[in-house]
Amino acid sequence: MSLFDVPLHYKLFSASNSWGALDLAHIFDDTLVSVDPVHAVTFVDNHDTQPRQSLQSTVESWFKPSAYMLILLRAEGYPCVFYADLFGTGRDGLSAVAELPLLLEIRQKLS
Repeated sequence: MSLFDVPLHYKLFSASNSWGALDLAHIFDDTLVSVDPVHAVTFVDNHDTQPRQSLQSTVESWFKPSAYMLILLRAEGYPCVFYADLFGTGRDGLSAVAELPLLLEIRQKLS
């Protein structure tokens, strides 16, 4: 069984809206990945959190490279990459995260 780490998503969302004022040293505190990393699916955004959806809580684009770095370059958790963040989507105005292919390559080669 795997569980989406929604508390981590909301912490990433809050960090992106703090415009650099949030201390990332404790970003993983009180998250699923911190207490049960084997079953935690970490994610930055998904189809429910994108604009105009029921749980709209899209991580700001300026912070997405850092958010993906946090979930992709750590051993704990099972990271999930949102299609729109990798390829972009025209309908919601979401652009692809330019740094994401490199972060995925680093994870693949060094994990």
